[in-house]
Amino acid sequence: MEIYFEYVLIDNLIINAVIIILTNHLLKLNIKKLNIFLASLLGAVFALVMPLFIMPMLLLLLFKIFIGISMVSVLKQYKSALELLVTFLTFLTLTFVMGGLCFAILNLLNTQVTNSGVLLYENEIPIGIILLVVIGYSYLMLNLIKNFYKRKQLNNFLFKVSIKNNDKICNTLGFLDTGNRLLEEASKKPIVIINYKIFSQLFKNIKIMDLLLGKLENLPLKNCKYVSVNTVNGKKSKILTFEGEELKIFLDSQVNIIQDVTFGLALTKFEGSINYNVLLNPLLFDL
Repeated sequence: MEIYFEYVLIDNLIINAVIIILTNHLLKLNIKKLNIFLASLLGAVFALVMPLFIMPMLLLLLFKIFIGISMVSVLKQYKSALELLVTFLTFLTLTFVMGGLCFAILNLLNTQVTNSGVLLYENEIPIGIILLVVIGYSYLMLNLIKNFYKRKQLNNFLFKVSIKNNDKICNTLGFLDTGNRLLEEASKKPIVIINYKIFSQLFKNIKIMDLLLGKLENLPLKNCKYVSVNTVNGKKSKILTFEGEELKIFLDSQVNIIQDVTFGLALTKFEGSINYNVLLNPLLFDL
């Protein structure tokens, strides 16, 4: 049987790295990338050396435990023996899981394995590369499914909206932000937050420098003023509020029309993967 030692090195290097990265992710150890590489390389070197020695089963088992502890010890400085033990047991558990996946791939490829359990075979494509592709594909699919359901859930809070000001009308998406319960202090009207993209379409002649410098006398806005609001972080910030002519919210079976709506201007971009430009106040929905 012809053995590709470079493939054994690549395989074990990749598999060890995957196991360590998963261990790091589960336990949140904040391991440095260099340490991950060194520990993976250490395990790969041991994998190359092991077939050169014939050991009784018990001694082989103890040697493998020693290798695992050595690899885990390279990763970081542990605060206690308990932390080291937990890391090793997590690493060991993931090794069993990953080993099962590797042997399943080997079985599909009709590949032979040494009696020491080391991945030595005749295939011209390293199983580590195959495994990396499988893991990459699985990771991609899981993220696609996660994003699909996240988007589906967010869609329940997305509404088509139309903002009218004089002769200008902007059609866009609005997100029902349950955390936005801002009220205009004097009128007690709910404040609807819009971003600068929509604002600039409604008021093309307003210069952004006038907004930044707070020159309200130069702004053709009705009842405009700066108000202090509490952000999600608990910090205070100021936003420009003004009165708009009309806001339409398109629901499934009806259209909510709010006259003389109070808007707040956000100069920063809204976070999120879905492109919406308006944060709707739930008080408009009587929530």
